Amino acid sequence: MIYRVRHETLYLYSEPVATSHNEVHLMPRALPRQSLANLELRCDPTPETVAWHRDYFGNDVVFIAVNEPHERLVIRTESRVDLRAPAPIDAERSPAWEAVAARVRRDRAPAWLEAFEMVFPSTYVPVSEALAAYARPSFASRRPLAAGAIELAHRIHTEFRYDPAATQLATPVEEVLRQRHGVCQDFAQLMIGSAEAETTPFDPVVLRPMVEQTIRDIHEALTGDAAERRTALRALLGPDRLRVYPDREKGFRLEKALRVRLEPPARSEAGRGAKQVAGARYGTLPPIDAVCPIAA
Repeated sequence: MIYRVRHETLYLYSEPVATSHNEVHLMPRALPRQSLANLELRCDPTPETVAWHRDYFGNDVVFIAVNEPHERLVIRTESRVDLRAPAPIDAERSPAWEAVAARVRRDRAPAWLEAFEMVFPSTYVPVSEALAAYARPSFASRRPLAAGAIELAHRIHTEFRYDPAATQLATPVEEVLRQRHGVCQDFAQLMIGSAEAETTPFDPVVLRPMVEQTIRDIHEALTGDAAERRTALRALLGPDRLRVYPDREKGFRLEKALRVRLEPPARSEAGRGAKQVAGARYGTLPPIDAVCPIAA
């Protein structure tokens, strides 16, 4: 199925601003079942600088700088995305969740390391006994992982009420669990946090030797004073992968950026003195196939 997706982000300022720097996350990702056929990005006023990069997690990010006085900023995108149906899975034949959890902890192949990054707590998805207790009925001993995950998702769908006025971006997921209502973001965080807390709880004993060895390996390969080594580390590893801080005892303390941040589709830093009021409108138009046939 081919979709045409439109998105508009609008910033209105209380007074003219001379410059604004903007970070835009509006490009659909290329995935095994999803391909981007076309993308148009428009900005009003016309930006002086447009720069593109891909972050650590593989997301496409566009930097836009507007360097002329303006009281409103409009960023529009229109993309055409080809989405293919997933292959059917037999959930009952998936591996037991204990076997998957054990392999995530010990396997250092790239795909498993990528999964390992997702087992740590974050600002919006902590690990707690309350979340683990909610997921526990879905993950009996030796139960296939996919079957447990499907049942957990079904329970959330039936036991929680969609309420767009119930929560905000920073509403704790444990509060969502108590109130039993929220929005899609809340239910996704509940799904991740509860399954994670029950099946692969964060273990600092596992992480510490990995981080310390990384510090030693990189530190030995670098020369110069502390400031030069810190700069070299950031250039080598990338700011999206590791946050690097000076540490008096070990030379450096590394904080892994292990969870995708909840980013707005467009973020703006306007000039001094401006108070911005931002809004966004977005949606998926009817499939293009429903309007006119398009060859896949």
